[in-house]
Amino acid sequence: MIDGFVEQQIGRNNRRQILWAAAILVIVIGMFFLAGNYFYNFFLGPFKVSPDQIVSYQAGNIPKQYYVTVTGDDLLDTGYQLVDTDSSGNKIPRAAYLALVFGNRLLLVKMSPDAAPGATTTMTGSLTDLPADEQTNIIQNLESRYPEVKGAFLPIMLDTTNFKTGGYIGLAVGILVAGICLFFIIRGIARSDPEKHPFMKQLARYGQPEFIVSSIDMEMAGEHTKIGPLHISQNWLVLNMPPTMKVQRMEDLVWEYKLVTQHRTYGIPTMKTYIAHIYDRNGTLITLQASEFEIDRLLAEIKQRTPWMIAGYSRELAYAWRKDRAQLIASVDANKQNAQQTQLTS
Repeated sequence: MIDGFVEQQIGRNNRRQILWAAAILVIVIGMFFLAGNYFYNFFLGPFKVSPDQIVSYQAGNIPKQYYVTVTGDDLLDTGYQLVDTDSSGNKIPRAAYLALVFGNRLLLVKMSPDAAPGATTTMTGSLTDLPADEQTNIIQNLESRYPEVKGAFLPIMLDTTNFKTGGYIGLAVGILVAGICLFFIIRGIARSDPEKHPFMKQLARYGQPEFIVSSIDMEMAGEHTKIGPLHISQNWLVLNMPPTMKVQRMEDLVWEYKLVTQHRTYGIPTMKTYIAHIYDRNGTLITLQASEFEIDRLLAEIKQRTPWMIAGYSRELAYAWRKDRAQLIASVDANKQNAQQTQLTS
């Protein structure tokens, strides 16, 4: 049975993965729970209601079944639209406002401007309290122009625009996120046996995993450098950044460099981020973001232990790594052989 640093890191990685995934899943479920009445209407609506029911509804007392279909006696065009102005000054209609007639009462209806010309007295939409903007800019203006309609408008509005769009988007995102969370939970449980963890497959490239684990455990139990989630020992680099675990052998390191990114807000320089990139001959890349001091310290320590590797970035090196990696590795091997021969002769 595996014991020591590697097993602890694998177990910690799995626990973090499961806990984070479970926490996000709980949040997603909670959000759907909070939106339960919306989805009740989304799936079971629209509910057919009578004119008498519509007229009886009061502001602040919208019924649970608020996604409804209702038929009025007549339909009037208020002449008002919701209009946006683009950067060129063009006016773009976003909504039209009609009035559905129920005897001597009027229900303000918000709908797509494209649908307004063909609208009928049977409408489907969501009931809401009459918004303040519509009360001020439409109702009060109409009552001022037409005193006979004063007090006729109901304190609610029927919004026929895109009731289900948000639900479809919410369901798609929620199902996707929940699926990802379940995947990570199931994967974390399946990897609870360290022997089955993919990290062990990484170690297999260096020999028998049991022996490699013993070597890593021994070095990590002693004094070694740790910067954030990256452990640096005499012969190994081990990164444990859930859900990722990576390992590199010092003697296999080929190229390292510091990536500096200047961030700007509205064109003004604000902050810089520093990321160490470390490549080995197997193509494994370890990256670590930290302060500039820590990144410089990390790269200097690695270079001191493996002086034959390439340090620094250039477009030529990046091109060679992508297109002629074998030649780049061969040059590093030659540097390593020369360094070892120099040590022997000295």
